[in-house]
Amino acid sequence: DQPFKVEAVVVNKGPGAGQIEVKMSLISKQTNEVIAQETKEVQMETTGDKQHVLFEVDLPPSAKDMDPANIQVDVSAQYPIQ
Repeated sequence: DQPFKVEAVVVNKGPGAGQIEVKMSLISKQTNEVIAQETKEVQMETTGDKQHVLFEVDLPPSAKDMDPANIQVDVSAQYPIQ
């Protein structure tokens, strides 16, 4: 009954500041179906800036009893936001 928690750490390796979109997907390793997906926007400041992005996702009823070892976590960051 607890949310599935994923923490992503993103680092600004570019030359300037800007807003990025961090996308997290939970995927069934057995069926390759997306179980849940969430997106957050994060402001990155100077080069080297590091942000911790926390996702807390309630799994759908069909995935509540799924073994966490059967869940693949994919995280991507995109700049600029489209």
